[in-house]
Amino acid sequence: MPKIDPASLARFRALFTLQRLSPALQSDVLSDGAIAKQLKLSVSHPITLAGSVILDRPRLFELFQKAADGQELPATIEDTKGEKHPIHVEIEGDAAIVTLAQNAIRFPQAALFTSNAEKRKAMAATSLTQHILTIKNRRAFEALVGKKDFEAADFFAASLILASSPNTFAADLAQVAKAGQLSKADFLPKQDDYWNNLTAACAQSATLKDFIENELAAEREDLIARDPHGALDVISISFAAPELIPAELLNELDDDTAFNAVLRLTESGDPFALTGAFDICAERLAADSRFAGAGDAILDKLFADPARLCSIFVSYGAAFVFATAHLAEHQVFQRQPVYWRRLAAAAHAALVARTLGEASEKGASLLGWASQFAGRSYYLSVVNDAYAEPRWRPDWIESRHLAADAYGRLEAAKARIATNMVPESWTEKLAKVKAWAVAERVLIAATYPAILQGAAPIIGEKPAPGTPIAELYETLVREPTLKNLLVLTPVVWAFGFQPEAREATLAIVQSMRSETMQTNAGEVERALSLAACIAALTHDNELGELVSQTCVERVAALQREEELLVTVTIMLECSAANVDREQAISTLARRLENLSFVSPPDALDELLQLLRILREINEPLGNLLGRAIATARLGRALVA
Repeated sequence: MPKIDPASLARFRALFTLQRLSPALQSDVLSDGAIAKQLKLSVSHPITLAGSVILDRPRLFELFQKAADGQELPATIEDTKGEKHPIHVEIEGDAAIVTLAQNAIRFPQAALFTSNAEKRKAMAATSLTQHILTIKNRRAFEALVGKKDFEAADFFAASLILASSPNTFAADLAQVAKAGQLSKADFLPKQDDYWNNLTAACAQSATLKDFIENELAAEREDLIARDPHGALDVISISFAAPELIPAELLNELDDDTAFNAVLRLTESGDPFALTGAFDICAERLAADSRFAGAGDAILDKLFADPARLCSIFVSYGAAFVFATAHLAEHQVFQRQPVYWRRLAAAAHAALVARTLGEASEKGASLLGWASQFAGRSYYLSVVNDAYAEPRWRPDWIESRHLAADAYGRLEAAKARIATNMVPESWTEKLAKVKAWAVAERVLIAATYPAILQGAAPIIGEKPAPGTPIAELYETLVREPTLKNLLVLTPVVWAFGFQPEAREATLAIVQSMRSETMQTNAGEVERALSLAACIAALTHDNELGELVSQTCVERVAALQREEELLVTVTIMLECSAANVDREQAISTLARRLENLSFVSPPDALDELLQLLRILREINEPLGNLLGRAIATARLGRALVA
């Protein structure tokens, strides 16, 4: 038997592994050149232009360099098949415009490939002012363009860094939106590092509070140090909750700089950025009366036309749905803390809202369109994260709800000002907004947690005797009925759950097990959903287990296909009640297997789709879903 040296054996193993990958994955693995160099592989870098012309990347980059250096360019270029095509390349700013087969293609930052080091550094400095990057990515970009032996691979790597900036994504989205043909892919970035550039990379912070005080604070301090006048435009993209407004850091800005920054923000199409700007106005009002006028401008921008605001929130909601589902399904990002993924999705949604502005005449259907593509993944992923963020509900992405959330934050900012200091115009305008919220029946939503306030609440003192909330709890304890529990829904969502009503809730859920056929299906569904929410909020595993078992029994008894998504969602939320995550996942897997046994045959395709989504968004659970999936497949085959 011939002997193979260890180096050759390692190379053979790597080649064998590469051959088993799909062409797209092979390309991703070999794209940076490191593995190809280690394995001594000869790789090509094809670029498809004008629909069908395939060029070798180094050959095209050579033309970029000549054009950037002002050298004479060839009139033709040879493609990978050896055929020649007329080509014209000219530099426009920092971009190269390539005209091929009567098609003009713009390559941003192509002029960076100049051989003139000083010119390249100057262009790089300008590019950095136009792109939002983390400190780490800025330094990596500067190191690349500062190399003496700046090669094509360095240019490509530097271009990828800039391509991962939110600015690049927004420009691409605006261009596609202008053409009027948006797809799901257009709502998501092509570069993974984009998500870090939006806010900050998560290094080690376990909670949102720690992240704000460490990683995010470092990025924001760097932004303000480099550009105090424009930093608020960037920082405000993450104002999805009041906690994200860096009051102390912004207090370091002088009044003129802060005032001008707020004025610039009033032109933003991002509602939560404007809400945060109003918070800044309230903070600085006592020291500078100019912020009263700025606050008026913000209120007018937000709520002079509530329908317009809701239209903007439709774009925001669609982007949030796509981003939340994408990050939950992503093999790397799904391992990030829940708060980080939710913040990244919210910042992404804010950027999309700034870019798209108001939805079109058919904008009301944009959120429905997004839900059609990613709704199940979005909904299940939010509920899947209930073990860490149980207070925020996936339904609250609806535009009127988000508008009510913004109103609640405006009122909270005003409430921090001494009564005699509140501008009369603010009071009048907010009163009109309140009237709108009452008319739309969303006023209660102003008291619900914001997107980044999903962490479990600390149960405070009992409601004072005689107050409406205290009376609702007393009625529930005295008369534990379905309707008395459902009346507490907004109270639980806004303030959490009082433990003295636990036994009444258990009794109600137990009664639903024995009265499956006699109760209103809609009321039962809402009651089970509320009970699951209570279980997750209070980590009441006994209640969660009872609700989950009741769901399975109802599916078996009623055989209703339409209840399946709701059932799986409730069971998933119930698993968040168990603080032992390993045990919770194991129990949920068994419950889902039981569900596969008892589900109506017509619902098994739907169940399989839901199980596949769960396998993607929850890897530990996915590893245990084999029996549930096999059971559903078997049941489907038997009735086919």
